[in-house]
Amino acid sequence: MILKDMYLALKELFTQLYYEAFVKDERSAGFKFYIFSKESSAHKALNECVIEFSKVRNGAGSWKDVEVAFDAGYKNNSGSKLAPFFLVFKSDALFEQGKTKEAIEALGKALKVMSEKDDFYGAYKAKVALMQLDSADESVKKEGLDSLEKLADTNNSGQVVALYYLGLYSFDKNDTVNAKKYWQKLVQLDEEARKKDDSGIMSKVTKYVGVAREKLEQLS
Repeated sequence: MILKDMYLALKELFTQLYYEAFVKDERSAGFKFYIFSKESSAHKALNECVIEFSKVRNGAGSWKDVEVAFDAGYKNNSGSKLAPFFLVFKSDALFEQGKTKEAIEALGKALKVMSEKDDFYGAYKAKVALMQLDSADESVKKEGLDSLEKLADTNNSGQVVALYYLGLYSFDKNDTVNAKKYWQKLVQLDEEARKKDDSGIMSKVTKYVGVAREKLEQLS
């Protein structure tokens, strides 16, 4: 299903972003919202959990064990600035087990304890919306679509993601008028976003702009 493919592609991107920022190089200057000297215990615990997450993705271990590990990590570090990220990865583990409703709830809880100023906030908001769009419940699906529409008018990392997937959603529904509208706005905003970005997150997310350009050429 195309919406599930959307979510999986987005999950892949955010997992890689996190790995590069915290596992591969914890000194990454772009993530200024952490003070490692005060967060060392939580940071170590999260790194260990993410490593286990990566192992399971490569076929070793179980998603249930990963879920339990991140749940324990959140409970043991709930006062840390890293706390929401335990829930973010717990959400992925739940989704991998087919527990979409619980995955949405976990990621929603993460957003409640995450600062809206966090570079990841808007993008994770979009991730929740994509999971909602993949729901069999029409009311939940509508909530996801409405959320993406709102994100498309915000000035954060979720805007680029929302515009791309709203265009793809419209394209899949044979609504080429709206597909072009979303993708044209995305292309228009892309260069401005690149100029303003100082963390590397936006430039990685906007790799989808290239695909949007290709789709627009097909529709012209």
